[in-house]
Amino acid sequence: AEFYSQQDCIVKTLEQPRDLQVTKEITQYAPLEGSLENSADILLLVRPDYTIYDEIRKPSDFKTFADLRMAGVGMVGVVHAAKPIDAIQRFIGKVDFGVIPQVIDTIVFVDSGAVSKVYELTMTVRVPHGMREEDLARPLIEVRDFYSKECEFEIYKWGEETVVFPVKAAKAAKREKSRGHDFAEATLQDRLRRMLHCDFEVELEGNRAVLYLPQREIARVIGHKGKGIMQLEKKLGVKLDVRPR
Repeated sequence: AEFYSQQDCIVKTLEQPRDLQVTKEITQYAPLEGSLENSADILLLVRPDYTIYDEIRKPSDFKTFADLRMAGVGMVGVVHAAKPIDAIQRFIGKVDFGVIPQVIDTIVFVDSGAVSKVYELTMTVRVPHGMREEDLARPLIEVRDFYSKECEFEIYKWGEETVVFPVKAAKAAKREKSRGHDFAEATLQDRLRRMLHCDFEVELEGNRAVLYLPQREIARVIGHKGKGIMQLEKKLGVKLDVRPR
């Protein structure tokens, strides 16, 4: 509040109780006739540059905060949450989904007295992460790291449900899975090279491996009544699907 006041901005506060320690240039508003909504109506007549809302807790607080923000008043609100994404989720269902990035465009998460995370919110229309079909494109909120601009979460509607998808965690899990897949495939290829003594290619597909062999080698590798391929599967511990190369 004092930072904005020092920038020659008109700053007011909405508090319940009124306990912020600010300079006398900043007017502090408490509930008028027991309601912060009534106080907000007065603020709309005053038209301050910024209003500090301490704190946003009840459903009526979220509505009042959104009304002031959409009316063009600069808003800084205090919301208690265990994680920064939880603070955004507290607005879901209390504020129209489409205006959330206009109501809260920046999240500053303070942990143990220090700023530990800053997010920025933007609205876009595209296919959500992990989906491919173009007809699944929809409005979604991107939650990006303020400094790196990396998208860490996507928030979108899926039917009647609101999905909060952890993009960064999903990408990390995919990279880890890919590294594990590549290592397993390389190990399998090395073991097969010592057993087959012929040209081949192998690809892991889930719990199976596809073994591509020259046409002339298929009968030899499969063996009489499939005994050769069964022995290979037993030694390798994986099912083999033999296909011509």
